[in-house]
Amino acid sequence: MVLNIEIIRKAVGGDYEAIQRILSHYDDYITALSYVTIQNEKGIPVRYLDVEIRECIRAKLLARIIDFDLIGSLRKKPKP
Repeated sequence: MVLNIEIIRKAVGGDYEAIQRILSHYDDYITALSYVTIQNEKGIPVRYLDVEIRECIRAKLLARIIDFDLIGSLRKKPKP
């Protein structure tokens, strides 16, 4: 799935489905960032998905989507 400007515009405007598409687009990346390694009772490292970390990352992305200044970001000229 490609995130085009139309999806981003709708998401910034609060469109539920557009927001879900963006969250879905980043879901694998967010999940990968949410793994934690701990040692079990035998001292062996064990990886597990920390759901609290995953939800925290998703919440932060959601907040950034809502607060995103689409017009301002389009006006910025790329640095040469």
